[in-house]
Amino acid sequence: MFKLARIIVALAALVFSLYKFNTGIAAMNAVKQDGQTMLLKLRPVDPRALMLGDYMVLGYDRAAYPKARKGLPAEGTLILKLDENNVATFARRDNADESGEAELADNEIRVQYALKRGNANFGSARFYFQEGTAKTYEVARYGVFKVSSAGHMILVDLAGENFEILVPPQDVLAKP
Repeated sequence: MFKLARIIVALAALVFSLYKFNTGIAAMNAVKQDGQTMLLKLRPVDPRALMLGDYMVLGYDRAAYPKARKGLPAEGTLILKLDENNVATFARRDNADESGEAELADNEIRVQYALKRGNANFGSARFYFQEGTAKTYEVARYGVFKVSSAGHMILVDLAGENFEILVPPQDVLAKP
């Protein structure tokens, strides 16, 4: 009897884990498909540390971050302003009150952040790419994100100086 109960509990835990995993994937796919596009300018980084295997370490320009971080809660939301190319810069803290979220202007977007080492962090720190395609991404100037209405962000691409999405040549992608 005890052995059967343990098996049932283990199966229930497995089913629950699979359910949470799949709903998380479905939610991320929904953001990628329906989210608003936003670009964050990349700041220069040491070129020796830029390409590390099959991923690129990303650093974002400080224009997207609040200047004064004193009193900033450990996590929350910020309001960023989008220019005509959808490049985001910090506009203000999201001072939502008990009545709900702060109103957004047409060119503003809400993003979630979490403090890490005293700095607001809301962008992915790494961009993974297929082996052999690193040269394509050396000219990256912007991280391209999809953002949900709740402020969840997913890094989907990198863009160059003229805001064009960087895509490796087909002959590089076709190599085994």
